[in-house]
Amino acid sequence: MVVTLGAGMAVQAQTLVAPGSVWRWRPGTNEASAPLTAWRTADFRDIQFAPAPAPFWYGDALPGGTQIS
Repeated sequence: MVVTLGAGMAVQAQTLVAPGSVWRWRPGTNEASAPLTAWRTADFRDIQFAPAPAPFWYGDALPGGTQIS
């Protein structure tokens, strides 16, 4: 897919996250780590997060991916 921007500029669209790729996530019912910023570090162990396929979505049902309720 090619997207045309103003002034005749065009860019080639690229997929950053492939549909069906597995990510680890957790519902946002409380903080993800203690201290609060620990989950943002490269060495954070996300073993308590659940694996689920992309894309993640909320609201109307979409085919594939993971619905966040």
